[in-house]
Amino acid sequence: IHHHELSFAEEDVRSFARYLGIDEDCRELRWFVEDGLGAPLPAFWRRFHDGESEAEDGRLFYWHELTNQSAWEHPLDKQLQMLSEILLRASSVLTKSKSRSPSASGDDFTTDIRVLEEVLATVQEFLTELYCEQNDLMETWSGPHDSHGDNEDSKQYWYNSMVKWSTWNDPGAAPAHMVSLALRVVLYVEQGVRSVREAKAGREAAAEVFSRADGGLRRSSSSKVLGEKTRRRKANSKELPPRPPGPSRRAAAEQAAHAAADRLHEEQRQQQWEQWQQQQQQQQQQQQQ
Repeated sequence: IHHHELSFAEEDVRSFARYLGIDEDCRELRWFVEDGLGAPLPAFWRRFHDGESEAEDGRLFYWHELTNQSAWEHPLDKQLQMLSEILLRASSVLTKSKSRSPSASGDDFTTDIRVLEEVLATVQEFLTELYCEQNDLMETWSGPHDSHGDNEDSKQYWYNSMVKWSTWNDPGAAPAHMVSLALRVVLYVEQGVRSVREAKAGREAAAEVFSRADGGLRRSSSSKVLGEKTRRRKANSKELPPRPPGPSRRAAAEQAAHAAADRLHEEQRQQQWEQWQQQQQQQQQQQQQ
């Protein structure tokens, strides 16, 4: 049996990931597995391997100095399992959100955001509980104290007034590490909420552009149909008889000039409309490319 504090074999990490319900090959959440496995142990706890030598891949277990009891489970099992469940739920929602098809509706993203916000509220509440537990725990400890006063060989220790026992290891390191780990989970979920909101905004903007382009095409198609009907009607109509002469040549000339101006304006408006339609079609083709 060999005592280990900081170094872990790859199998230790993979085994701990399975224990937490995390895919051992998931690189995205490996930081949580490593931080959880390498967390400072609570006071009076030590970790060991049950192999006959350090080279052997013995199973990791934990031993309590005061009670002389050993356990396969991590001393911080309850807190780590809680954070792991929260992390896995958020990761599942983010994976599903990233894989949505371009035709997905905004309601799907709204649902993802709602679930992530619920997860965020849960982990924030759990973080508050960790803070309270940390404060309650440290009320029973005093230190650090110097074992030999100002002697150079003096070591620092902490004393627990409840169990009347001292330890060389800082009892506040484990709860502080758990608070830090919970904060990292909070940041992970918050970042997930932001990414889904950005994806939803981008999808809504794209849908708005598509809707406008589709409306332009429909107006263009209706205009073409109307123009074709007008041209056919003019072609099939009989030639009208000439208008009777006006009261004077000047009045007739003015009427002819007005009619010519009206035709010119109508032709100019028609050309402008057709140019606008072509521009709309070109913009739509560029967006689709």
